[in-house]
Amino acid sequence: MKRFLIFAALLYGFTLLGCTTNKEQSDAIDGRFVRITEKLSSHTVNDIIEDKLGYIWVATDRGLNKYNGYDYHNYFHTSNPHSLADNQVKTLLCDSRGIILVGTVLGLCHYTKEDRFEQVTLMDPLSPYIQAIHETAEGRIVVQTNTQLEIYDWDQRKRTIVPRSSHKLETPFCRTFSDKQGRVWIIYPDRIEWHDFDKGT
Repeated sequence: MKRFLIFAALLYGFTLLGCTTNKEQSDAIDGRFVRITEKLSSHTVNDIIEDKLGYIWVATDRGLNKYNGYDYHNYFHTSNPHSLADNQVKTLLCDSRGIILVGTVLGLCHYTKEDRFEQVTLMDPLSPYIQAIHETAEGRIVVQTNTQLEIYDWDQRKRTIVPRSSHKLETPFCRTFSDKQGRVWIIYPDRIEWHDFDKGT
């Protein structure tokens, strides 16, 4: 956690430096700071998480980055079926099982121990833009696309994520989160709703 906070502070500082002149940057940046930031695949950062092994994952508009405290491993979308769903990575989640989920503008995937990605089949493949991912108290995965909420369970035997239920959203301009009772809350511009998918409410 300490390393995560230091990394986030350095990344924020780099973003601020992006607004200065070249001379100000050359005066302010030391060698180590440059080595940390210059290996990011993009300086447009959308999300940052720390996994259970202490690695820092950075979602950007040009790929995904894993930082081990010394250098980066950059991940991109390629013709390989085990690459990212898309290079525009918008949101990340490390769930209670330690599994890393990656939401992009063209779909959802999860990172495997083989250092590759497995694509998750969405319930609505026509709306692949992943806006948010979070986990309920029961360990279910809530995926917010631009049209609906999709609820998934993990198949522990196959280590795959499987669909459970869905809920159409009235507008993509909303926020979602889960509480300790397992309810999913939807915050619209004009109201707040909650749903208990186990009870069908």
